[in-house]
Amino acid sequence: MKIIASIKGPTVGQVVLVPKNSQAKKFADLKGKKIGYVKATTAHYFLIKMLA
Repeated sequence: MKIIASIKGPTVGQVVLVPKNSQAKKFADLKGKKIGYVKATTAHYFLIKMLA
């Protein structure tokens, strides 16, 4: 893996990216799908809370 960018600052700018032609329009549409994230990070926590 190669890191190509990094941002230092608050973690309130979490986002979820899906392909342009994705059928997912809301978090509920992602349940049961494979989702990439970094374990034990704010992104992991954010994802858990949004899928709850």
